[in-house]
Amino acid sequence: MPLGEGETLMLSEAILRAGGGQQGGFFNLKKVRIHRLDPNTKKEFTITVDVNAVLYEGERIKDQQLQDGDRIEVRDKTFNFFN
Repeated sequence: MPLGEGETLMLSEAILRAGGGQQGGFFNLKKVRIHRLDPNTKKEFTITVDVNAVLYEGERIKDQQLQDGDRIEVRDKTFNFFN
């Protein structure tokens, strides 16, 4: 997702721009993962964010500012139709 010079982007904004922020949709917004490379160790680490809480419960402190090179993983919701 291209950004303008000096523009920052929060994870919740990126989810909304991509069209995945509908409450009750088919994506699991409670466990969105950001895969990020540590600039010092060059090892990847993962940050898990409850984007549902950010968008629908007002918990903006849980939101994360995205950095260049971040990969966002949003998994599908799992549905169980049988007991």
